[in-house]
Amino acid sequence: MKLLAPQGTSSISIAGENFEIAADGTVDVSGSATVRELCESFGFTVFGEKPAAAAEKPVQDKFTDMSRAELIGYIKSKGLPVVPSTDTDTLRATARTQYSPAERAADEAAADKAKG
Repeated sequence: MKLLAPQGTSSISIAGENFEIAADGTVDVSGSATVRELCESFGFTVFGEKPAAAAEKPVQDKFTDMSRAELIGYIKSKGLPVVPSTDTDTLRATARTQYSPAERAADEAAADKAKG
């Protein structure tokens, strides 16, 4: 599947697989889990879709309702430093980049189990 990368992105690595972004800002990706991860966590869009349509739909995940302190704790738990003056939206974006597919699957399984 052909995806359009967020502006300024030149490459990305997911689960040890490196993807180079073409000069036109696109990348060819196979595997629905990788496509989903790139779109949901990193802001990629399906090539041909209008980016504005994706922007209208806000990201809803476990980081949306986290407090600033919780975001900082999550980022630090991943071994990354946190600059105290970093704004909350940037912290939230950083946390999303550290959210692994395995973590997502575990969270979804726990949510499914809680539902019944």
